[in-house]
Amino acid sequence: MKYSIGVCTSLDRAPLAAKAGAEHIEPGFAATANLDEQTFRTGLSILRDSGLYVDAMNSMLPGTAALYGDASALAPVLELFRRGMERAAEIGCKTVVLGSGTARRIPDGMTREQAMQKFSAVVAGFCEIARPYGIRIAIEPLRAFETNFIHTVADAAEIIGLCPDSVALGITPDIYHMLEGGEAFDELRRFSDKLFHAHICAPDRHYPSPERPAEDTALYRDFFRALDAANYQGTISIEGIATDMVTDLPSALAILDAAQDQI
Repeated sequence: MKYSIGVCTSLDRAPLAAKAGAEHIEPGFAATANLDEQTFRTGLSILRDSGLYVDAMNSMLPGTAALYGDASALAPVLELFRRGMERAAEIGCKTVVLGSGTARRIPDGMTREQAMQKFSAVVAGFCEIARPYGIRIAIEPLRAFETNFIHTVADAAEIIGLCPDSVALGITPDIYHMLEGGEAFDELRRFSDKLFHAHICAPDRHYPSPERPAEDTALYRDFFRALDAANYQGTISIEGIATDMVTDLPSALAILDAAQDQI
């Protein structure tokens, strides 16, 4: 199938993404939750006028979020999440991506097993809050340089398995983190029913570019093929570095569109 390709950017930049040819945008969840009411309303109006939609939001938690403390430490995190859910639902978001490598980092003195139990319990709480809104949560595996916890799609699936009600809990595979961790794209087929969203960029984390080597396009094709083999039905967002989104995004979208045509 041909995937809907969008870009990670804020609500107010939706017109720029639309002009470049993106089909949707992926704004930050925590950042949107923290906007003052007037700024949020303005951003929402800009999004609607752009003609684009929001299927997913990323950066679910700020780095300061305390996930492994007691109930009093977790309370402000849950309050932020509730506020973010209200706005995500109003925007029309279907999936919130849980990357947040700093927040989920295992603290010193805690074992991986302890972290898995605590983290899965916290995530189950997020799912309970999200359920009335019909919004799913998708854990994003990150490279080891960014966090010491959940590096592969298998790691994410392990957390999902610990959650008692995991129907609305899935995974966001990211081509950059998979490449950095040496994770084969074929792994996606093992967890096909849990792939909720996906991220793509060049191997150096920039936008796909005509100045990058042809080998990059081969990687994009391989990633698309792996998603096809996993019967992936969702959207894909470019999450990477741009010198200037206005000038870089049109060619990035064209490259990904051509890569899909070559499958």
